[in-house]
Amino acid sequence: MTAQAYQGNRAATIERIRFNVQRCIRSPIRPFCILADKVVVMQYENDKSPQNRPAYYVISLVALFIFGFFYNRYVAKLEAEGREQGKTSILVIFGTGITLIPVRLQLGKRPFWYTVGLFCASGFWMVAGSIWRYLQELTDIDRANKKLLQSIDRITNA
Repeated sequence: MTAQAYQGNRAATIERIRFNVQRCIRSPIRPFCILADKVVVMQYENDKSPQNRPAYYVISLVALFIFGFFYNRYVAKLEAEGREQGKTSILVIFGTGITLIPVRLQLGKRPFWYTVGLFCASGFWMVAGSIWRYLQELTDIDRANKKLLQSIDRITNA
């Protein structure tokens, strides 16, 4: 197949997909149709990329498996030293970010940033809550220490 024929088939397929989605847009599930249109067209365009091969997927799986092993050892070391407290959400964000690298390499910028946006939307309150709870815990510990010191002062001054 020549490059010109390939471009023609690709354009015709995308137009056929868009025509079907346009019919769907008149229905009550319009937002889902628009999202489906974007995902299907991006997927069709990316199916023809040279990186979309099973070998790339296997390499990504093996690399992430090895990363997970060593990252787990690092986090276990932090836990043993007691240094991970208050940083758990940041550790999760870093691990997720590493996992998203193959998405960027495999699917391109648009799906990558779309996925990052979804992770940010779903994880924002978890991270904010984790940091808030840690700061509250530090404040509670500080109050408890002050009360303990006051008790010791009363006992020693009595």
